[in-house]
Amino acid sequence: MVRVRFSSTPFSKRKCSGQEYLTPFNSSSSIFTKQLNVFRSIYGNCEEKLDTNDNCFGDNPTWVEWDALKFSSNNRNEYRDHGQTKLFQFSINGINETKGELSDGFIWSWLDSERWPDARGSHELTASYHFDQLPRFVITIYQYYVWTHDQIFLQSILSRVELVMNFLILHMNGSLEILINIINEGISEKSRPSTYMDQVKSDWKDAWIALTFYTTLNNIIELENVVENEKQRKFYQLLADKFNYLFDETFWNENTGRYVEVLAHALANPILIGPPNGSTDVYHNVIGPRITAENVAQSDLGWMVKSN
Repeated sequence: MVRVRFSSTPFSKRKCSGQEYLTPFNSSSSIFTKQLNVFRSIYGNCEEKLDTNDNCFGDNPTWVEWDALKFSSNNRNEYRDHGQTKLFQFSINGINETKGELSDGFIWSWLDSERWPDARGSHELTASYHFDQLPRFVITIYQYYVWTHDQIFLQSILSRVELVMNFLILHMNGSLEILINIINEGISEKSRPSTYMDQVKSDWKDAWIALTFYTTLNNIIELENVVENEKQRKFYQLLADKFNYLFDETFWNENTGRYVEVLAHALANPILIGPPNGSTDVYHNVIGPRITAENVAQSDLGWMVKSN
């Protein structure tokens, strides 16, 4: 498990996108550290841009972990308060009489929509559910707590955390370690976009969601220890202890020497959504006009999912 910490460099000395930036993140992995700091230099906190057109908060379930990484270390300008308050406003089936199509404990994919509200090109005619925000919600609670040790915050939100964990355990196969995207049914022809990588159809068992669940297990173990719930702590510990073996057994491909689903830094796949936006546009604008044999510029590359 990669451990991340935030440096003590004041926010005022960090730069916005397009400017020189420092490196606020450090972790046990040099590769992870570099990419995390590059990501923050692009999508990080530009605090002079807090209007509705360029808000430094995602304010939606899919981005809460990123917000927590940015703002949990201090409460400058009350950013951390904002991030923590927003967690109580997300729609979760079974909380405050919220009802949806899925079972109690499902966090809505968008602030006001149980399904992801757009990008129907790869969804056919019906928007899809996202599932990666569920494990990230628990990780986010942990991230805020380890910086604040705020017992009132933890006790106030614990019922939501436990309900989300119940959904992961009971409805997404969490009790058997490797989460499943329940709407995909294990049939490749019926797979649907089920994560923030919204133009990529997820498998029944998704390596990205599964790996996130391992972090979730380790985080909930520590939170259950804080509230002295020994029974639940032991239950999650047993799951975490077996996870590495089961993950490798499920996702490692001996023929290719890598996991069956990886993030790669390369050109976007041109077949995922139609023009004039997204990967098709990237492909035709970068590859189509080329008249030389030179390599594509590094700046024209982006993240993609490589499967099989």
